[in-house]
Amino acid sequence: MMKLIKTKQDHELALKRIETLLADSSSQEAMDELELLAHLVDQYEEKEFPIDFPSPVAAIKFRMDQLGLKQKDLVSYIGSKSKVSEVLNEKRPLTLEMMRKLNSGLGIPAETLLQSPKAEFPKTYTDLNWEQFPLRELVKRGVVEAKHIKERAEEAMRGLIHAAGSPQLANACLRQGSWNGKTADCYATLAWELIVRARAREVELSTKYRHGSFTEAHMEKLAHLSIYTDGPKLAVEYLARYGIILLTEPAIKGTYLDGIALLLEDGTPVVGLTLRLDRIDYFWFTLMHELAHIIKHLTPEQSSIIDFKDGSSAKDTEDEANTIASNALIPAELWTNSKAKQRGSKVGVLELAEQLEIHEAIVAGRVRKERNNYRVLSGLVGQKQIRKLFW
Repeated sequence: MMKLIKTKQDHELALKRIETLLADSSSQEAMDELELLAHLVDQYEEKEFPIDFPSPVAAIKFRMDQLGLKQKDLVSYIGSKSKVSEVLNEKRPLTLEMMRKLNSGLGIPAETLLQSPKAEFPKTYTDLNWEQFPLRELVKRGVVEAKHIKERAEEAMRGLIHAAGSPQLANACLRQGSWNGKTADCYATLAWELIVRARAREVELSTKYRHGSFTEAHMEKLAHLSIYTDGPKLAVEYLARYGIILLTEPAIKGTYLDGIALLLEDGTPVVGLTLRLDRIDYFWFTLMHELAHIIKHLTPEQSSIIDFKDGSSAKDTEDEANTIASNALIPAELWTNSKAKQRGSKVGVLELAEQLEIHEAIVAGRVRKERNNYRVLSGLVGQKQIRKLFW
């Protein structure tokens, strides 16, 4: 019975059988077997003994010879005389943009330029302007390579997008925030999100997240960790037990970001925080706000909610997240009747914090926020106590 050719021995037996059939090809049955066997041999040999493509440079030189072109004639495809010289001497790699021009202008096949059978140029994310990404900052952070970064921006960013799980980015730059009348840099914002996604995908969790397994009651328990000096680090471990990733990544200039709540492609929830303000009260409220988004608002259709300094989501969504976060830290009924709210005094703050078993910074921060007075209780909010734990 005819079977697939999988080994070297199968291949040798098939070739011997073909020789026999060629010597006796009088019957239609033998011809049918010969045709099928030849097809199986071709399949095996294509896989095991692929024909090497000529190098891209060899292909360019061959085409130049065919068309009678000189080096100066390649400037419009490669960029400058010096770049043409470096490419032809294999001292500079071709970029995707150069390859596209050589393909359309000189007819050099994409599979030869890309060195892969049946290869095509990428057709996704074509609406992005690659050079507008904060490339130098990304090099500084070590997430993209530095060499020829400006002209290889597309390759560098496609690499980061791939590391981030190739999320949907078509409307990324429509999700803009602002602060003090300044519009956030959408490419910097997008780059920050990609870093968070890429880092999160490298985290190994022992627990798989189950929808509904983490609730507002768990948020209230989490708040008790705030009394510990390393409470924010303990929060990372606590959330990991429920299959939730918490990580911090400094904001990129021009983003005005507080954080993000998102779902990875496998449904794992992620909280990313910028630690824009280095304060205990800020950390815990922002964390709870993002967790509220995970519990209430994230879906496969809306897999990320990004929070700018002045808020960016729909008002109802933000208001609900704020309410859930506030109540998880300080239950509404206790807050209403507390001395902290009524008097705004240090004694009242400490008393309520002790009653709730949470850090006094959280209560002090609530007082400052509600009274819109950030000069009071500044000694209680835990200045410069968070970033040093992570960075």
